[in-house]
Amino acid sequence: MIKNITVLLLFFLFSLFPRLVKGQQQPLFTQYMFNGLVINPAYAGVGDAFSISTLARWQWTGIEGAPFTATLSAHSPLRGDKVSLGLTLIRDEVAVTSQTGIYGAYSYKLPIGDGYLSMGLQAGFTNFQANYQDVYTVNPDVVFQEQVTKFIPNVGAGLFYYNSVFYVGLSSPFLIQNNVKNGDINIYSQKNHYFLSSGMVFNLLPDIQAKPNILVKLVEGSPLSVDYNVNFLFEELFWVGISYRPPESVSFLAEVKIFDRLRLGYAYDYIIDETLNNVAGSSHEIMLNYRINLNKNRVVTPRCRCF
Repeated sequence: MIKNITVLLLFFLFSLFPRLVKGQQQPLFTQYMFNGLVINPAYAGVGDAFSISTLARWQWTGIEGAPFTATLSAHSPLRGDKVSLGLTLIRDEVAVTSQTGIYGAYSYKLPIGDGYLSMGLQAGFTNFQANYQDVYTVNPDVVFQEQVTKFIPNVGAGLFYYNSVFYVGLSSPFLIQNNVKNGDINIYSQKNHYFLSSGMVFNLLPDIQAKPNILVKLVEGSPLSVDYNVNFLFEELFWVGISYRPPESVSFLAEVKIFDRLRLGYAYDYIIDETLNNVAGSSHEIMLNYRINLNKNRVVTPRCRCF
């Protein structure tokens, strides 16, 4: 059944969104498997817990004006467990441009077999700013003499199926293609992003579990991107893992449970692409997660970590 669901979702993804061109606006995260609400509104309420996460990412630290991203996300099921709400705040800075977004998520959960299917919607807006006055040009152009600010509304949707040892999700956080213009010049386009994520967990030894994950990302304006990842959980206390994002980077991850409700995660990305390695440095990512179990009849374990 699991295999059939994955094949159907892959077929749906590639048949519905076949065009591949160049471009990317959605921030990149290495620890996506521990911060699912950022890419899929159906993740809200998964795990029967109130969960709040904050994440900061410094990308390509060797480049001046390189991307910096900070997020704050929270989600929780409501009384009755079927309906959940979530909220995501995100700040993304690249050179003289910045984006500040706030998005609310709603999900509805249905029992299917030994797991649940969560269906999610999100809505909100992004405040886009470009301070072109900070750009130095030899021959000044009118485009580089103004500060551009625009509020961009958008909506998204997603599906997320999970049980105690497996998850698969399909989502598009932004379904509306927005353009920002300065006069007659189009300076920014908010492209559609589509994500397919999946992972499962199995025992290696009595106190060691392995969890492979995969994230397929399709953006209108960019070639297909795939993240391959495997994490290992030791004695249900800490994770270590490695990710491969061809042909760009290899990443190393670690996460530790400070106490029952608080976890600290770190990821280091090493650039393996020769062209990019000549100009860009490594990337660093830090995450904190705090959660409160709302289902007193079930013991929450980090074993699956679909949630």
